[in-house]
Amino acid sequence: MPDVLSFDDPKAVSAAIAKMFSEAPLYSQLVYTDKSQTETIPEAIQLFCETCDMDTNWDTNVWNANYRRGFGETEYKCRNCREKSVTYFYYWGKAVSPADAFLFFKIGQWPALEERIPRELKKNLDRASQNSYYKALRCRNQNLGLGSLSYLRRVVEDKINAILDMIAEESKQVGFAAEHLAKLQDIKAKGLFKDKIEFASVILPPSLWPGGHNPIDALHDLASDGTHHFSEEECVQIFDRVRVVFEYLFREIDTRRRSASEYAASRAKLASARK
Repeated sequence: MPDVLSFDDPKAVSAAIAKMFSEAPLYSQLVYTDKSQTETIPEAIQLFCETCDMDTNWDTNVWNANYRRGFGETEYKCRNCREKSVTYFYYWGKAVSPADAFLFFKIGQWPALEERIPRELKKNLDRASQNSYYKALRCRNQNLGLGSLSYLRRVVEDKINAILDMIAEESKQVGFAAEHLAKLQDIKAKGLFKDKIEFASVILPPSLWPGGHNPIDALHDLASDGTHHFSEEECVQIFDRVRVVFEYLFREIDTRRRSASEYAASRAKLASARK
């Protein structure tokens, strides 16, 4: 049973429903009480548009009607290109418990929730790892949380040595954790998956800590055997946290590499022009 949220602002209800449309797996439930008695679906949500190749706002036609009346269907269209559209099928009505609560969940959508691997990560995955990552995303979108974590762990285990190399290279650039980096090859050769994640946490430079928090901490959930005792919904939440970190590391480090390469090329060009 999901936690029961409490709302008294129609904007907060609309934001929660919009997030369910755009991000939630099928049949993942939003249970809430609402003093504002909001009964209109959000006019706009945010999704990735393949035509525009970026996140855009998607609109729907909202009528002066009660959408909180059980099973429903609605279509959203990309505001930018006006080509791409997505249709949602959902339930929005009274919850069984508590008596004064409402329940929202998706029962289907077309096209299916996107299974997109960021470019920076995709170019670092071989075909087998890409297939496993797509399967992880597909399981997540079907609310099969344990399956999504199993596939994701397979990918991270396969790439953990490459992640360590990337982090170590960044750490060397800023002179961080020199005494620990000496153990890198030994950890890669002999360390267990848990040991490698712990080592990655130690050598990750603070410059890669968004908001002052070490993102590697989220990967510890993936190494825990306790995930088998969690519900599917809890596993989806863990998957989402780990996925954000996994993609963040490749995106950030790849961006820094390209920036350093462009800077070096510019310096070389300037030096050549002075001769």
